Amino acid sequence: MTAKMTFYFLAQCVLTLPQSGSVVAVKSAVDSNMYRAVIKTHTSPHSALVFFLDFGNRGEVNVEQIFPLPSSVAKVCFCYAENNLLFD
Repeated sequence: MTAKMTFYFLAQCVLTLPQSGSVVAVKSAVDSNMYRAVIKTHTSPHSALVFFLDFGNRGEVNVEQIFPLPSSVAKVCFCYAENNLLFD
């Protein structure tokens, strides 16, 4: 799925940070692939803390790394469930 998402998002962009709780695609700074994530909180006007839905890790990303996620991709079952007892 990540290869298809990466190809789809090459021409997409977000100019402002989505609201907390929004499911988005995030371009990885490590491998440049796209991954599904949820916006947890805004850390600055141009960055956010996200939770990666398919891997369970968190990371801070810039607005340039955030892309809209088609509803068809957002509906696919998440591969990881967040345990709020440890983080929130």
